[in-house]
Amino acid sequence: MITINPDNQDLIFGLDIGTRTIIGIVGYRRDNKFVVVKSAIKEHEERAMIDGQVHDVSKVAYTVRCVKNEIEKAIGKTLTTVSIAAAGRVLNTQVVEVTKEYDETILFTKAYVDELELFALEIAKKNLEKEINDGSENYDCVGYSIVNYILEGQEIAQLEGQSGRLASVKLLATFLPKVVMESLKEVTRRVGLTVTHSTLEPIAAITAIIPPNLRALNLALVDVGAGTSDIAITKAGSVLSYGMIPFAGDEITEAIAQKYLLDFNVADKVKRDISSSDNIEFNDIIGRVYKVSRKEILTLIAPLVENLATLIADKLIDLNGGAPPRVIFCIGGGAQVVGLIEKIAEKAAINEEYVTLRSGEQVDSIIDEKKEVSGPQVITPYGICLVGATEKSDRWIKCKFNGEDLELIDNRKVVIMDALVAKDFKYESLFPAKGNDLAFTLNEKEILIKGDVGNAGEIWLNGKITSLDAEIKSGDKIQVIAGKKGKDATCTIGDYLEDSIIVYIEENEIPLPIFLKNGDILNPEYIIQSGDDIISIGRSDIKKLVNMFMGSVTDKFYVNGEIAEDGYILEDSDIITTKGFFENKQEPVIKEVLEIDTGGTTLDVKVNGKPVRLRGLNEYMFVNIFDFIDFDLNARRGNVALRLNGGDVSFTQLLKSGDDIEIFWQS
Repeated sequence: MITINPDNQDLIFGLDIGTRTIIGIVGYRRDNKFVVVKSAIKEHEERAMIDGQVHDVSKVAYTVRCVKNEIEKAIGKTLTTVSIAAAGRVLNTQVVEVTKEYDETILFTKAYVDELELFALEIAKKNLEKEINDGSENYDCVGYSIVNYILEGQEIAQLEGQSGRLASVKLLATFLPKVVMESLKEVTRRVGLTVTHSTLEPIAAITAIIPPNLRALNLALVDVGAGTSDIAITKAGSVLSYGMIPFAGDEITEAIAQKYLLDFNVADKVKRDISSSDNIEFNDIIGRVYKVSRKEILTLIAPLVENLATLIADKLIDLNGGAPPRVIFCIGGGAQVVGLIEKIAEKAAINEEYVTLRSGEQVDSIIDEKKEVSGPQVITPYGICLVGATEKSDRWIKCKFNGEDLELIDNRKVVIMDALVAKDFKYESLFPAKGNDLAFTLNEKEILIKGDVGNAGEIWLNGKITSLDAEIKSGDKIQVIAGKKGKDATCTIGDYLEDSIIVYIEENEIPLPIFLKNGDILNPEYIIQSGDDIISIGRSDIKKLVNMFMGSVTDKFYVNGEIAEDGYILEDSDIITTKGFFENKQEPVIKEVLEIDTGGTTLDVKVNGKPVRLRGLNEYMFVNIFDFIDFDLNARRGNVALRLNGGDVSFTQLLKSGDDIEIFWQS
């Protein structure tokens, strides 16, 4: 039995659940070092995992139990908690840049910056969906980092507190399939372990082999596994990017298996043996014995090794902005394939001495005297232990989001925004959305009516109003109330009915003003739409009215029987005609106007436009006019039309000086 650490510190159990092997390490933290107490490794008996994904939970759990039991027997203690890592080979990274232009200059408060970042995350999710041809609801955003902000075309370090109309953000968002972490947690549950901390394999590996003090340098980590090859780039003090190539050691193993008809596990052993033996012996699936030279197998796999090296080099250069990194650290079991390191250096066009295979012995922060598991494959489990020892608290945050259970990976300070991203809560649902503007033209003048601003949503944490950057912890209750969109701008034709009057065109009653769209008359209830081109016809538009209702255009108009002067403004009850009252009648009906002098009261009137003086009576009814004019009522030429001052009249109507009388035949 192994003697546990003399400092009586808590033991950290790190578990690397890999595609080909399970590696378990138990140890404790001493100052800035991690001291390994016991290590164990076991290969899967069958291909229960492919490309870092658990395909058979029971078989993977069996292998984990074997490793766990071996360690427990050695240390004399039952293990109940574990730190794990999700495969970086299933990590999806999206780099997006979004720009938003505002109607006016604004002060970029925290709320505006959060809105811009959430908008970018929405775009990242859409890009993810296009890439995987599936919905993003099956992925968790496990983190994002800001690459830069741009304000009015100028790159700035911090957007908050700045003012402007045009702002951009560029960020790197990382996504992990939910099934990956759920399947790993199910495996650990089946062997009696509770996950207290989880990380990502590339993060664990880079923690072990490239500590923070080296990240100012442009370095690359390449983890060549069984199913895929994972890449991480450091520069300027942080991790610049992650990448993955769906090609690694299993491709080489498959080629050997196909060539010699071997079981996959046998072919994998042959691949490993070529690094240490000149001749390799093995049996195929029907029992035939082979003794093959190392050179023959190297010739067989050479095209695959070259292809893998090309893919890695191209990806490195792409992730590093078009140039190779200064140094490339290679880890993982697949990195030990003969000739791969040299080929990567060749394809990346850098000196071979700057492409190096790293092993567990070169991790400065690890003290492992026994070295029960060694080589490049132990670096990731070392990193899992290092991260777990640094972050010993419960790294799963379990909370309530709008009444529903929510679990978040606690890889950093977790805030409300992380919960929104995890729940796929649309950013536009939280921030006030402005109602749609209404833009149209009226009489060739552009009119813009702005929509209402709307109401912002509310964020509540444990019953108190809070903000997106509020930190959350296990047990918290989060309630997010969506904002309300502002009302769309709207108006009707009735809103523009000012100074309304009624006029008459050839006895037709016409209300003014009239509004037209594409030649159609709009009623007052018509709701104006964006893009409408509307014209109006009003009191000063006699020509347009005549053209519209009488089908003719002329410069000569009559209003109430009189020729209308240019610029005439119509009044209520005006009568519009294109001809005078007596033009184009059948014939003149007045043959002679007589003047009679018999004393009495004298009246001066007009009859059909000609002056007539009435004398001899004290008062005059309309019928008396026939005594002063030559008009034969018996000469029927149609119906006689009688008018007094433009209106209807009866024979007994009394006349007065100045009256305007019309008498004519009307057919």
